[in-house]
Amino acid sequence: GALALDAQASGFGNGSLAVRMRNTGGDSLAFDLPAGSLFVAPPGNGCRLQPLITRQAVSVELGPGEEKELLLDAYCGDSGARVPRGNMSLSPYTVSDDCLSSQAAVWRWSAPFQPNSERQFVASEDFRTLEESFGMSRQEAQELFGELADLVARGTSDRECQEVALQLQLEEARAQAAAVTYAQTHRSPRTNSSGSSGGRSRCMSFGGGSSSGGGGGCSW
Repeated sequence: GALALDAQASGFGNGSLAVRMRNTGGDSLAFDLPAGSLFVAPPGNGCRLQPLITRQAVSVELGPGEEKELLLDAYCGDSGARVPRGNMSLSPYTVSDDCLSSQAAVWRWSAPFQPNSERQFVASEDFRTLEESFGMSRQEAQELFGELADLVARGTSDRECQEVALQLQLEEARAQAAAVTYAQTHRSPRTNSSGSSGGRSRCMSFGGGSSSGGGGGCSW
């Protein structure tokens, strides 16, 4: 069979991701969606929208032409991004089970990869969802945000250092390539300095006389 999948987000947390699956083929099929599956939102007018990460594994069997819809619990994958509401696409990426124990664990994992940009209407300030879906009090959330800010700052600094190192490597490679090109284009032409004596060689003998032959070597 062939699977058509549509996903709609209504924030993050419990039941926040509606996934509709339809078997468009003529044979039955089984669909497995692992925990940690990453759904991404389309670009939102320059706004950073959080990805959603499924909290539990799902297995679905669909007969020919059958359709099912599931409401899935989802973690927020970017503490500094806005909450998505609308279309989501299933990416080919899956977050490791080691990072899926809690919303805090997901944010600690993703923080070093987040840009250190201005925060407005971000997911980490949705205290109601954090408490109702993940049992995180406002005080716990605020303490976590301080930790995440440090992780984001260190991650940004590490990326900047890596970019500088890469730029230096590229400049060195360009300089080496330019040196090779210069050497190749300014190489002295080879000269052919063979004597012309009608095919005969002439040299001086040890005793000071001269000898000539039809190609024979000189004897000392």
